[in-house]
Amino acid sequence: MAHGRPFLHFHPFGDRFCVDVRTASGFRRIDVAADRLEDLLVELRQIEGVVEPNTGLFRYGGGRHEPPSDRTQGPRGAGRFEVEVDMAKQIIELVVNGHRYEVAVEPHWTLLETVREELGLTGSKEGCGTGDCGACSMIVDGRLITSCLMLAPEADGRDIVTIEGLARNGDLHPVQQAFIDTGGVQCGFCTPGMIMAAKALLDVNRSPTLDDVREGLAGNLCRCTGYAKIYEAVLAAAQGLHRGGV
Repeated sequence: MAHGRPFLHFHPFGDRFCVDVRTASGFRRIDVAADRLEDLLVELRQIEGVVEPNTGLFRYGGGRHEPPSDRTQGPRGAGRFEVEVDMAKQIIELVVNGHRYEVAVEPHWTLLETVREELGLTGSKEGCGTGDCGACSMIVDGRLITSCLMLAPEADGRDIVTIEGLARNGDLHPVQQAFIDTGGVQCGFCTPGMIMAAKALLDVNRSPTLDDVREGLAGNLCRCTGYAKIYEAVLAAAQGLHRGGV
């Protein structure tokens, strides 16, 4: 998955344009006359903190080029132009799985994007992108978070644990091993997030009941089948911890 970039969608409506604007500051829709389109573009570039006012590229169809002048007179909804813009990057420092990294990020990048694309740690998955499925779960400063909702700059200087950081010296964490032993791993897509949620639960409650496990994993969705094996894995991991696990 590539980084989501700020862009503008231009929808021609006779002699006007409907402009969908998605940038670091959010999303909005602007209705503008065709003869004001270029002025609006320059204004948006400057307001949104774009590095260079003239670096935008128009795209129509599959190619990149200046939009043909007759598009302003095109039929309603006949197509769209996209303008990509370059946002200023900032340097942040992340401590991920005990290792310190300095990363140059754009302000709208999420922690999930940064960890996957910039650090190459692809165990955390993006399932929904809205914080509902839990596939992207990480532990930040000891707290379980959905990394698709946390912006990378918000994680500056913070301690982050991903699924890659659980094993020690080649030995799986008790939660990871329990998922294998009980068959809690199914297609595997949701598994990293489930394991991170289970670890976060067991970090604060070494003797959870079944209801505790259900509550602790309530933010993690599995679309394969029922949750019985997953709950069984967490309870088994708790027993493993009592026997001297990590």
